[in-house]
Amino acid sequence: MVCVQALRTLARCYLAMEDHARVFAKANEALSLAENIGDRQAVSESRLILQKHTSAMATRKKCAAQLESLTGETTESNTDLSFAGESHRLFGMLAMDQSDFSSAAQHFGKQRLNL
Repeated sequence: MVCVQALRTLARCYLAMEDHARVFAKANEALSLAENIGDRQAVSESRLILQKHTSAMATRKKCAAQLESLTGETTESNTDLSFAGESHRLFGMLAMDQSDFSSAAQHFGKQRLNL
């Protein structure tokens, strides 16, 4: 668990530094390890990092697919509320990139409800 968290933290640092190759490598490593140990929360958090990375890399179609995957796995539990909020924020950013401002506003509004 600690190793997965360290890998996600490292991936976030690389994301802030815009070192996209390392973000992708560390986030995928964290995701793989989280899936192997069956840590659903770590899997979701790793996917969010990958989504931020793919969004930053302008691979919107892949980002949207990953968001849809996460949305399908998110429940109404308190633990999942932060994932849902972050997912809505990313959906909103994707909608803004496509100049779909009404959809973006809806997603940003849902994000506030989930935080």
